[in-house]
Amino acid sequence: MTKKQAIWLALIVSASAALLVALHLQMPLRASWSMNRVLHYLWDGVAAAAALGGMLWLVWPRGKARRKDEDRERARRRVYGMIVVVILAVCVILFAEMRRESVTRAMLGETSAGKPQEEALADLAAISKALTDYAAANGGARPASLDELVSKKYLDRDRLFYAYRDGPNSEGPPPPDAKDAPAEPSYVLVKILPVSPEAARGRKEESRVSAYLRSGCGWAPLTAVLDKDGRVFVASNDVVRLLEERAR
Repeated sequence: MTKKQAIWLALIVSASAALLVALHLQMPLRASWSMNRVLHYLWDGVAAAAALGGMLWLVWPRGKARRKDEDRERARRRVYGMIVVVILAVCVILFAEMRRESVTRAMLGETSAGKPQEEALADLAAISKALTDYAAANGGARPASLDELVSKKYLDRDRLFYAYRDGPNSEGPPPPDAKDAPAEPSYVLVKILPVSPEAARGRKEESRVSAYLRSGCGWAPLTAVLDKDGRVFVASNDVVRLLEERAR
């Protein structure tokens, strides 16, 4: 690789990295969080294709220089170019993954301290309070579903529909008397299974999760969880995957 080619490579790689970052920064402004997941995977493919294209160009066979020292210098530039392309590709992809996770955490309510929360963690905190009030009024009993909490005025119905606060495409939840089939709540109340004899021998069957946001509602593979101690937090979708399979 000649010196001129190395300069052009540096300019093209820098411009490509800047363009990819700029495109990723625009995602939450133009689409819903579900569409952003699709756009993010397409963006990943474009970033990988761009890095692969740069590496293929670097390793493409070229004619040798007349002098051996010049030929060695060209080979050295190829190696340096390959290192730069790989490092920039890794940095850009890491930036995208970290930003995707931080934006999702903010949307779920983890970084909303000091602001009026309308996100999943605030919804689960309201569900936790409703469960506590219901148990206090019903001898420690647990409702069969979240709809029971709503029907008995322990919980505001709007709290059940996080999906209708889906990024920039947010809208109010469907009215209860809508002619169409009522929308499915965004949250799931985990059914408490009886503890079997195997649990006493070390096989833990009962999950500590009390309620959670259905997986797939965020940009990154994260969800919001309410545990039996009343704590609400953001967790990986893996935490509720088995619970969702059990509920089917």
